[in-house]
Amino acid sequence: MEVIKEDIRERRFINLLIGHGIRAGEYLPHKYGFKAGRYESIFIVSEFIERGFIGLIGILMIYFSYFKRIIFFRFIENEDLYKLILAVPLGLHLVQTVFTYFWDALLPMYLLLFKISEILEDRR
Repeated sequence: MEVIKEDIRERRFINLLIGHGIRAGEYLPHKYGFKAGRYESIFIVSEFIERGFIGLIGILMIYFSYFKRIIFFRFIENEDLYKLILAVPLGLHLVQTVFTYFWDALLPMYLLLFKISEILEDRR
């Protein structure tokens, strides 16, 4: 939180918009950074420091679109279970990212599986 407060105090609006980068802990003053180079915090704070407001909005849009789709999912046929199963990996990833980092090597695959699930659902 101190990094964000200092950015506001010193009017560094570019850093607030696009963030400090992935390894911000390596080059920020040592009172904020630590040896690992990344900030570990609850999801929203660490992602805001690394990716800024624009990146955080993009990530929250992924959350919103996923949970909106899951909430309004309807089972009409037996095959609908397979459509839902394609969306489960992204849901598990989104839930675990509340306490870990959002970006994962498998995230593109999770997003593709979710998109396939959306396309199959929209064909109905």
